[in-house]
Amino acid sequence: HYPLRRQRQMCIRDRPRPTDERVLIVDDICDSGKTFEKMSKHIHKNNSKCDVRFASLIWNNEIEWEPHYYAQEIAKDSKNIWVNFCWESFWLAPV
Repeated sequence: HYPLRRQRQMCIRDRPRPTDERVLIVDDICDSGKTFEKMSKHIHKNNSKCDVRFASLIWNNEIEWEPHYYAQEIAKDSKNIWVNFCWESFWLAPV
């Protein structure tokens, strides 16, 4: 997962532009909401008028942060659910 995290950090630094009026950030899962919170703060620091929205395939509904759009909600913590996405096996494959 480390290469993906580095890539995300690079994208956050480079985008959005200060002139962007609307931004949609999409992630596979909103687990704790911390990633979305950090991204929102970073974007608003550089562009306070930007309308930032968040979308997620899966939202852990046991947290306070709720994305604007999500496909499915789960009670991840109380039901002890771990979500495995098919694309995660790519990062574990030997090179």
